[in-house]
Formats: sequence, C-alpha cells, structure tokens
Amino acid sequence: MSETLVDALEAQHRALEKAVGEVQAAYAAGHAANVGAKVSAMRKLLEGHLALENTQLYPKIVEMAAGRQNMLELAKLFQTNMATIAEGLVQFFERFEGQAVDLEAFGPEWKTIVETLTARIKQEEATLHPMFRRLSRMSGVHA
Repeated sequence: MSETLVDALEAQHRALEKAVGEVQAAYAAGHAANVGAKVSAMRKLLEGHLALENTQLYPKIVEMAAGRQNMLELAKLFQTNMATIAEGLVQFFERFEGQAVDLEAFGPEWKTIVETLTARIKQEEATLHPMFRRLSRMSGVHA
C-alpha cells in the first residue's frame, strides 16, 4: 500500500515526538551543549512537517471542503492556529538552537513548547486528519 499524505504527516509526528524525547533527555541530563544540537535537529523536522502541511495538506483540504462551510472554517482555523504556533517556535529555536543553552532559561520555555506541540499533534490526529480522510473519500481523492 502506498503512503498517503496523512500517513506521511503522522509519521512526521512520530519523528517529532522522538525528537522531543531526545531534547528532553539532554535537558534532564544537564547537557547544555547537547540540548542546542537536539533543538537544531528538531527544528529541521518541524520545518519539513510545516512545509508539507502548507504545500499539500491545507491547499487540498481547502479545495475539497469548498461548499462545506463548517469543514472549510475548521481547516482554516487549524491553519491560522498553526501559523501562530510556528511564530513562537521560530523565536524559541532562534534563542536555543545549535549552542550550549542556559538550562534555567530553557526549562520553562521548553515545558510550554512540549505542551503546545503535544496538544497540537493530538488535535490534528483527532480532528484534522480524519476530516481530511473523510473529504478525500467524498471527493474520490487518495488521502
């Protein structure tokens, strides 16, 4: 069976969760230099994921949801919310990637990042991805 767009996005979610675990492990061990390196790796994964969402998921879902106002509004809400989250992530990455980090300054922000990403992944997989699959079936598109 070929990999679908949603399969690819969810595989990226698993990779992001693994990267979060690696950053967390370096942070918990007090390895300030390793935290920065792991944050850099996480940024690359997240940028790839966001690119896939922005170039494929959102354009396709908006097209398929045409005429289905509730679904269209929900998709646009997810897209707008992700843009807001991404802005905060960029600021976080710029402060902490690729260098030894101040672990005291890193900790509170890291906690917020983990909570935000975890919640977002759950929301996408519980709501957005099933909606995309449903729209794909209705439109005869391979999701």
